[in-house]
Amino acid sequence: MGKDRIRKEVEAEVARRVADNEQARRIAYLAALSDAEFAKLDKEIREQVLKGKSVRKLQDEYDRLFARYYSPVPLLDIEVELEKRLMAESGLVVVDGFKVPEGLEKPYQSLEKYVAKFPNPVKRNLVIGGNTGTGKTVAVNWLGGQLVGRGFSVVYVTAFGMVERIKRYVFERDQEAFGDMVEAELLIIDDLGTEPVIRNVTEENFYNLVNERLVARRATIITTNLDRDMVIERYGDRIASRVFYKEITAELKLTGKDLRA
Repeated sequence: MGKDRIRKEVEAEVARRVADNEQARRIAYLAALSDAEFAKLDKEIREQVLKGKSVRKLQDEYDRLFARYYSPVPLLDIEVELEKRLMAESGLVVVDGFKVPEGLEKPYQSLEKYVAKFPNPVKRNLVIGGNTGTGKTVAVNWLGGQLVGRGFSVVYVTAFGMVERIKRYVFERDQEAFGDMVEAELLIIDDLGTEPVIRNVTEENFYNLVNERLVARRATIITTNLDRDMVIERYGDRIASRVFYKEITAELKLTGKDLRA
């Protein structure tokens, strides 16, 4: 994944459609000239243009007749299509008509400030904690959707999904599976601590992932039910120190009743 790559793909698609339309238009014009009514009108318009006269009234009839032979492929709005494709590749699930869950107005104010200042928030990494069902997944999907809407590249993975990508990278040499997580402008890892641990595979590559993003100054958001001590116990000081790197990481805790109950 990568916003620049996707933008180039969209721009190339637009260029292809323009070229295809031009070629189709030329072919359609030659076919339309076999229609006596169209040919007569075409000749009349050319003569009027040479005389410097308006052809506005004739043009509507010309377009109506020409439409029998030519139907252009719709062009793409680059920014709209870019957002659409970024969203499709992000893995996010964003619900239309979203409303902030009752009791979580204050945490969402913090998230709104993060979105508004992205890619340069006060602290670019977030660790969002809280018990099961307090809305962590909903919150990061909302946040990710807001940033995709502004044209940023976002990759959302569950912790389990992250491990699956790591396995593909290690065992199948799938560079893109891991590279997408490294290169996204925002990486969201949801529910850290629920993923399986594969010795000499997951922890080492999880460290490499968070460390590479740290060095590259790319934003990472992690949700988890684990507190800091539990993260240290499960992953060790080396990983925990990067997950909670205080100079660039803010911690946010969602509290309240189980929203899924």
